[in-house]
Amino acid sequence: MGASRLPRDSQRIRVYRAHWDYAKESGHLGERSAFRLALSLGVSMSWGKERSTRNMSGGWAQPKDRMIRINPRVGGSTSMATLLHEVAHCLQPEGSAWHGPEFCRVHLDLTERVQGWDKRVALAKALAKHNVKVAARAPMRWSLEKWRWPKAC
Repeated sequence: MGASRLPRDSQRIRVYRAHWDYAKESGHLGERSAFRLALSLGVSMSWGKERSTRNMSGGWAQPKDRMIRINPRVGGSTSMATLLHEVAHCLQPEGSAWHGPEFCRVHLDLTERVQGWDKRVALAKALAKHNVKVAARAPMRWSLEKWRWPKAC
């Protein structure tokens, strides 16, 4: 038997367009704050540009390892939106499309949890503007029930 395949990532470019619209107003993080926030969400993070397949990428995630990488050399990659986008990949349900409706639901829920209702509404508007489908609900891979903002962020 071969490895199972993920569903087709049919709304990837629409999610990116919505992300770019939303990132303008999401706020930026310094390196230390980004590391603290990522760790507080249960994800390890590295800062660098080692990425061979998509050099335009501002970040990438490895959900099975709970690991994200942020490339500060790409414009907008130090935004809160990029950090939460990559963390959402680590939290999205296993086997779901990389930028599918379940990912978008997790991203919205995470944005509300970390940045509040107003930012969630702004992200939801950006997703709707670009016709991105969002699941009614999606379980996260691990709970953020007890999550609190790290003191130094």
